[in-house]
Amino acid sequence: MNRAFIEAVSYYLPPRNVSNEELAREFPAWNPTRAELITGIKNRRVEAADVPASEMAWRAAEKIFERDIKNIKKADKRDVDFLIVVTQSADYRLPCTACLLQAKLGLADSTGALDINLGCSGFVYGLILAKSLAASGAARKILLVAVEKSSFMVHQSDVTLRYILGDAAAAALISSGSGFAEIGESDYGTDGAGWRHILIPAGGSAMPCGESTKAPTADADGNLKYPEYERMNGMEIFNFSVKRGPASIRSALEKNNLQREQVDYFLLHQANKIIIDAIAGALKINPERIPVNISEVGNTSSCSIPILLSDLRDDGKLSAGKKLVLCGFGVGLSWASTALTIV
Repeated sequence: MNRAFIEAVSYYLPPRNVSNEELAREFPAWNPTRAELITGIKNRRVEAADVPASEMAWRAAEKIFERDIKNIKKADKRDVDFLIVVTQSADYRLPCTACLLQAKLGLADSTGALDINLGCSGFVYGLILAKSLAASGAARKILLVAVEKSSFMVHQSDVTLRYILGDAAAAALISSGSGFAEIGESDYGTDGAGWRHILIPAGGSAMPCGESTKAPTADADGNLKYPEYERMNGMEIFNFSVKRGPASIRSALEKNNLQREQVDYFLLHQANKIIIDAIAGALKINPERIPVNISEVGNTSSCSIPILLSDLRDDGKLSAGKKLVLCGFGVGLSWASTALTIV
């Protein structure tokens, strides 16, 4: 089988930081100390209302072509022949955001472009698809961009989601030739029966937006939920994550002929601290091998894994021979894991 590599990775964070203290001033009854203890989140980035997801994606992707990557010549836009955008916060219902980004970046009109409407597992799914394109010879260089403007999808009165989610964009260039990390074998799966546990009910063909979708309903705790905005069943997502995450990682280890002790870093989707800790405990992994950055950026959905990967590379922690396992899990409900070998 032909090989596929990550050639470069980068990300963009909005300039505006929203701290727990700022949220506490807006919601006096909210307990930021307890929330931080459970989630591990102190700050999150929030994009300006007039900046669409495609603009965030463009800012992350442009960094790929501006940077001099050690031992690799600067990436050239003319070499990109496929573009994949992972997002749940598309600019429009149609066309797909990848088409908008192709034009913003000035990529050739021979470039294939499509969206993946997935959240927390989306970046790993994107790697799987990009590797397939590269390894099969269908494309030589694939630009994979994850972007989430979660603040657009969450109602401003819903502090339970506003304190968890952050806005971000991340980009990776995948090549059939060379790069700093070789993509290994993958594990993935779907439990569509749990689709209701992370959901925006209105806006699609099942529930078109209208007057009836403007009014909120109260959940069991009295919190108002608006049909046109995201809602989440936190306990169900916790149970799903700590069941499917470890199982997927074990499968990825087996498919790549790896033992847990051989893996230098496990890059988990940064859902929240309690889920990350629970997965580490289930797999008996030393916390030092699980990078965590959720404190300062929050849960950035599909962007969380590439942000971790980019930081590790920039910090000089990815020397040749190191092994990584990536695992995303969430909306769908879906999960995906893969392995990287630093070359």
